[in-house]
Amino acid sequence: MKKKEVTIAGKPVMLAYCYATEIIFNDLTGEDINEYFKEVFGEGKTPTNPKKLLYAILACAIAYAQGTTQTDGVLEDKMLMYEAKPDELIEAFKVVVELHNEWYKIPSSEKPEKEEGEGEKN
Repeated sequence: MKKKEVTIAGKPVMLAYCYATEIIFNDLTGEDINEYFKEVFGEGKTPTNPKKLLYAILACAIAYAQGTTQTDGVLEDKMLMYEAKPDELIEAFKVVVELHNEWYKIPSSEKPEKEEGEGEKN
């Protein structure tokens, strides 16, 4: 489990990334979190879906709470939707991505590899 603290709605919140995060995200959205990351960062990026963005953050908070048996101060979706400031959500999502990359040992400077033949001109 990779973890880091962020501030959401003015309160400290622990986020964690592990396989539980991916399972929780799938339970909340019905989608694979890695497919969501492809939507956000891949070729032909689409606008960020607010529900998926919030649930990516929430999945990390729930994974931390469940993995550490945290009982106090657990993040709830209402806090994300109604109390969090946009800059807090952006920062929290950046942390989600950082934790994902740490979990999978993806260097922060690494760019996705191009498909064979992609970008080549004959």
